[in-house]
Amino acid sequence: MHYSIQEGVDLDVINTKKFKNSIIVINFTAPLNSENFAYKSLLAEMLENSSQKYNSELKISRELSKMFGANYGVSVFKYGNQHVLQIKISFPNDAFIPGKTELFHQIILFLKEVIEKPLVEDAHFQNDFFKLHQKNMINYVNSIIENKEYYSKIKLQSLFYDHDDPQGQYILGTSSQLASVDANSLYEFYRQMISQEQVNILVAGNFNSEIILDEIKNFDFITQRQVQKYPIPSIPNDKTEVSRLEEEFVGSQSVINLGYYLPVYYGDANYFAATIFNQLFGGTGQSMLFTNVREKSGLAYDIHSGYSSLTGMINVQAGVELSKVDQAIQEIEDQLRLIQAGQFDIKLIDNIKNAMINHHFAENDYLRTIVDREYIQSVLKISWNDEEWIEGINRVSKEDVVKVANQMKLRAIYLCKEK
Repeated sequence: MHYSIQEGVDLDVINTKKFKNSIIVINFTAPLNSENFAYKSLLAEMLENSSQKYNSELKISRELSKMFGANYGVSVFKYGNQHVLQIKISFPNDAFIPGKTELFHQIILFLKEVIEKPLVEDAHFQNDFFKLHQKNMINYVNSIIENKEYYSKIKLQSLFYDHDDPQGQYILGTSSQLASVDANSLYEFYRQMISQEQVNILVAGNFNSEIILDEIKNFDFITQRQVQKYPIPSIPNDKTEVSRLEEEFVGSQSVINLGYYLPVYYGDANYFAATIFNQLFGGTGQSMLFTNVREKSGLAYDIHSGYSSLTGMINVQAGVELSKVDQAIQEIEDQLRLIQAGQFDIKLIDNIKNAMINHHFAENDYLRTIVDREYIQSVLKISWNDEEWIEGINRVSKEDVVKVANQMKLRAIYLCKEK
């Protein structure tokens, strides 16, 4: 059930008796702007770990324990052209709690506290607490380089996009950007976010929708706001040459990252063909890359591809020996050309379809997945029920997959090479 509570504030309620837990998700969203990355990531840290009443991580943890082990977290991410601060809390349904506890009401009161009454004094975040979490965030960002696979993905994104495109910038901000934020400017950012950004609230569980609506309206930040309209799918600028960067690190293996642009987005006519193509290319253990590059040729320790339907990016990552880097890249390109020429068994497509459908139904056993699926369909104004989704998968032909494969364009190569 969808509700437009105020202009710029939407609520989606998923009523289900299938799960013992319930979830509330509150998304504050704005257009991507890399100048705000450090602010939003630091704000997420502050909102997750403190408030006026709960002025330490320990007090937050104790309150969650009192609410029968509720799980609370605040995170930031890119969703196409959206920059999202997400507040999420999961908790047991009242039916599984002894006595007559009305836990949903307690959860709302907790969220009101942590969202609307942050740890602020004299119109700025409490400085010592802020400094501690700012330091922790800077240390984390500086440590990312130690995770070569994750670091490689970040570097590939920076090569894939233009220098000034926020899609190519790291979502948490740079260490220098984080260091430039102070307790005053962060509080000003908080006030702007909570009063001006688009708000999408999702509630899933066994509830009375009218009670949910009444409780949600108790939030003080539920006010009318003029939000900016912008396309959520992100389309990169054209590039005539492939960007390439090589860096050396001490390690036991090299990491290859290839960034391809596939101009097919969530909800497009070829969307289902694109998802099947990615599974065929490198998305599963029965894919062309896994079978031929890793298993038959022995050119990679591991290899896989990932498809983002909101950016049109397909990322191929492989762990290889330094002496096999060039050979592995050539073999990856050869496998793509085989698919583009239709040189693959149609039975493989059938197997992939069956696996995708089984996985789709398996995901229905996870409330978080259902909520995430509802969110993307809500913001994109696209809705597929299970039957429609399965029909979309099943009607994809071999020719459809070949057509999609031939739209692939290599944009960036990043090599993390062992010394």
